Amino acid sequence: MPLDRTIHFCIRCETKNRIPKGQEALAVCGKCGKQIYPKIDGNISNVRTGKTRNKNRAHSSYAGANFAGSLRLLFWLGLVGFFGYLWLWDGTDGKKISQRIDFEDLVPIADAVPIAPGIQWNKSGRSSVAPFEIVTRGEENFFVKLVDAATGADMVGVFAPAGRRTEVTVPLGVYKLRYASGKTWRGESQYFGPGDLTSFSQSDSVFSFDSSGGRTTGYTVELFRQVDGNMKTSKIDRSRF
Repeated sequence: MPLDRTIHFCIRCETKNRIPKGQEALAVCGKCGKQIYPKIDGNISNVRTGKTRNKNRAHSSYAGANFAGSLRLLFWLGLVGFFGYLWLWDGTDGKKISQRIDFEDLVPIADAVPIAPGIQWNKSGRSSVAPFEIVTRGEENFFVKLVDAATGADMVGVFAPAGRRTEVTVPLGVYKLRYASGKTWRGESQYFGPGDLTSFSQSDSVFSFDSSGGRTTGYTVELFRQVDGNMKTSKIDRSRF
């Protein structure tokens, strides 16, 4: 008949030892050779045990489970700290500063993409008949959108390179103008790059391209700062472009 045994952990090397019942007080660790229960003030020290009979396996040690739990806790604390707000402590005046993380800045910058000046797409479903001229200066390129003034839907997209005059024709309609500006074109997924590499703006004016009496009305837009400029613009978020 198999002996009734219990598993005992050596307090020195954490090795599991199967010891017959009644012999615990004199038991010696099979690995380090030290007494499993050293006597302290006449009493056997208390260590954790895992009971088993015959070949049943004992549970994992408490130390291992506790260590794994600590790792999980550290992981979640780190995740929570990463998302949300990054708190910085200003030691000069003892004030706490809150700075929101802009995850857009973490997006890898796409490679440069070649692009030809002029119309890139026409989503209006109408023929392009009205003249539209875009004048730029400096080193920044522009991607210009004409959007439906009533719905905000994209109608026409035009690429206007830096420091030149771009002449195209567009469909008749009433539009608002939005534009993205930057130095290196990286495709319509990023325009001129993530974060501050691309600026987005929208005109406050409405552009009415129409035709009456055999005459078609068009516009010339100069996309650079002027003292006497008559087109007011405002900055918009990337999500609104």
